[in-house]
Amino acid sequence: MVAHGNRWLEISEDSEETIIAYQYWADLSTSQRFLYQSQDQVTVITDQEEFKQAAINLLALAEFTADKFPNEIYISNGYKEAVSDISVVAIKNTLNSEEVLFWVTGLKTQNSILDYLNYVNNQVLSQQEQMSTGFWLQSLLKLGNESLNGSNEISESTYTFFNDVLIETFISLVEKDIETAASNSDQVLALLSYSKLVALVERWVNPINETPTETFEEHYAISISMYDVLIEKGLSREATILGRYISTKLSTPLAVSKGYEGTYEFYDDRNQKWTFTFLKDSYNRMIAAVANEQRSILINYYYVQYDFENKTFVGSQYESDDSPYPSNTITFSFNDEDGSASIFMPYVGMYSTAQKTQSYPDVYSKKDDNSVPIEGSYEGVIHLPSGTSIEVTLSIVPFIDSVMARLKTKNGYIQIDFKNTTDGRDGVLYMTGIGGTGNGSWMHLRLIQDEETYNLSGHVVVGGWGMSDEESHFVKSE
Repeated sequence: MVAHGNRWLEISEDSEETIIAYQYWADLSTSQRFLYQSQDQVTVITDQEEFKQAAINLLALAEFTADKFPNEIYISNGYKEAVSDISVVAIKNTLNSEEVLFWVTGLKTQNSILDYLNYVNNQVLSQQEQMSTGFWLQSLLKLGNESLNGSNEISESTYTFFNDVLIETFISLVEKDIETAASNSDQVLALLSYSKLVALVERWVNPINETPTETFEEHYAISISMYDVLIEKGLSREATILGRYISTKLSTPLAVSKGYEGTYEFYDDRNQKWTFTFLKDSYNRMIAAVANEQRSILINYYYVQYDFENKTFVGSQYESDDSPYPSNTITFSFNDEDGSASIFMPYVGMYSTAQKTQSYPDVYSKKDDNSVPIEGSYEGVIHLPSGTSIEVTLSIVPFIDSVMARLKTKNGYIQIDFKNTTDGRDGVLYMTGIGGTGNGSWMHLRLIQDEETYNLSGHVVVGGWGMSDEESHFVKSE
């Protein structure tokens, strides 16, 4: 009776309840025949809605027969193969995001999952993806949470490949839509294996591009989520590395976006004036310097961290691990309402409120990726904040993701090599060097290239002095 009724069932038309009701009473032989019948029926389906009904029924049958015939698992696997085959085809033939998410649940075999992962990876890397990167991430999360996570049927190599595609899609989304990436970061991290979590952290703390100032809050949120997961999983080494990234590299976009770069002046309890300078010197690095009025005391801070919890910057002369000697530190924070800075120098017991006297231009916001790279020889006059003007030559040579630059006076008495620089490929060049300032401080140049003459112009900042009032100009040599 049941066997006879099964012959009239249509896998693409009858409801899940009807299909399961017949299989409830079916014996092993009848169930085997219905599997073969269903596999034949799906090969002739052409209507999209019938495809969906067939998938619903096949998924239900895979689960039902696994419970009813645990020793004949090939029956359940047969249904999984059938639904997986039609799911892969359906995904590649639809541009509807809801449809794709539905069909992702039908991927039940190794081959179908690998096929889909390759498809998503190609879509994300092609830059001509049919749907947004955010959507592809959603589909991967659905696949991971509903089909892969905790599954004994998925091989280690398949899950590793899934992790690789998930990371690539997530990183791509960070570059395109970081708000969406941040909102999904917890789910992404939860699906990564230990080794792939470490791989993501290594990519995260060594970005190809600097952290954009307008998205540092999202970068911070994602970084904190990563940090918490690393601590939870006992990955202390990676947590330490990420902690340094949070406190150093993320301090740069914060400081620039808030307009904290500049020259500040304050007085000690003997009414002696001090000058404090603070700026972004290359990509993701901030530096500072403080000096008394006579410049008999000057301290450079080449390692600046930010304590996001206490909203305070901490400057050190060098990273503590790099020297056996104690590092003088300075602690400072900013008042966003009046632009002042609260400065504490513990080694002299000085705490003062500094007033801002100069704001440094954010020249890097004017970068143009279509510019001719800055390189070659230049001649010009450099104007220092002390009021001194000097004729100089400037040579710039591209070097990987930076430049090698040397500034020399015409008489050759002063030479400065700039070792912390941007790459100059976008019409803008930040570079910082030591020497030639007369007091052992650093010199920082912010240059922008004229798009017609390729000449350079910009201001000079000297640590503990401030920014020159007059722009310096450099004419490119023929």
